[in-house]
Amino acid sequence: TTASNSKETPKFEVKSTVVNKDYSQLKTTIEFDDLSKLDSNENTKLYVKRVVNGKDTYTEIKTGNVDLSEPFEIENKEILVSVTKDENGSIQLNKKASTSVFEQGVSKIEWNLKGMVVEGSPKINGTNTAFNNAKVSMVFKDANGEYVKEKGTSNILEVRGSYTDGKYKITIPYENLTDVKTFELRLIGSNIQISDVLRQGSVTNFRTGLKDDKVFKLSTCDDKVVNLTVEDLGEVTCVLTNSRVTTDKTTNIKQFSINADIDMNGIDIAPVDVKCSIVAKKGGVTLFEQALTKTGNNGVKTNLSATKFVNAKLSQNDEVSFTIKVQYLGQVIESDLRSNKVSVQMTDDTSNQTFEMKSKDGKVIVVRK
Repeated sequence: TTASNSKETPKFEVKSTVVNKDYSQLKTTIEFDDLSKLDSNENTKLYVKRVVNGKDTYTEIKTGNVDLSEPFEIENKEILVSVTKDENGSIQLNKKASTSVFEQGVSKIEWNLKGMVVEGSPKINGTNTAFNNAKVSMVFKDANGEYVKEKGTSNILEVRGSYTDGKYKITIPYENLTDVKTFELRLIGSNIQISDVLRQGSVTNFRTGLKDDKVFKLSTCDDKVVNLTVEDLGEVTCVLTNSRVTTDKTTNIKQFSINADIDMNGIDIAPVDVKCSIVAKKGGVTLFEQALTKTGNNGVKTNLSATKFVNAKLSQNDEVSFTIKVQYLGQVIESDLRSNKVSVQMTDDTSNQTFEMKSKDGKVIVVRK
């Protein structure tokens, strides 16, 4: 299918597909990249080009049963193309610059167990009626600006989403994100096709994704364009920042009050869906586990009651080590609680047992004295 005949220089030419092996029926898709090659404000006819016995033949495309008594218009954020018919019923195209104002309406960019979730409410000229029953998808470009292809094929990778009640939602699986640098949102309504690089919209803070020890970090550059960086999780560290002895105001029982910072290659532990706990072990056997209170983006704190150590029935000089456990997006990460220098003691008033928190080989332990 071509916007030209044998006497003209083609504006574009796209391949057509034969329908059901019937050569009288052809099907083709003309993308906006091709439509943009039309001359502005000039009518251009469409032709079917056939090669018969090595010779090109051209046939004008007529409207047939298609009602074009009123112009059919399609547009993206750059051009508007009117599809009309001339006095002989031949289809003609006319391109002009689009004056419409398009808003992606991105309102959420999050991560779940499956992948990256993008939600929004698109508008054009302040309304969303043009997107009724729209098809929504995301395509991707790599660090070289090339479209990411489906593995083992030459097809552009495209992840489809849903559009309901004026809102779209796309979930991009983690396995499709390993080579992605930028995103391109595509919305196709009854007479509109928008394809535009994904921007931050009203999202104020980016979360970080995690899958199979890969960290998925989002950021923005010029014009709030969303970028993705994929890194290895690497070593997770948890460092004790403060330790002191306090007394529980309710029970009057002594306790180690501790604070620590967790470093997970840029993953903030503050959100409610991140669970943190401390695990106390003796000789690899768990004595107890308790939840940690999160402070700031990467801090945790808790109180370790003397009763916990008394109930563990430790002998003199027995050692208790500590592991910090973080659960996020279905992945469990454990790291030793570390400190190069700590020395604080408490004595349980009921049992008179004394426990010391100190460093050993760079790790935090508690020893019964």
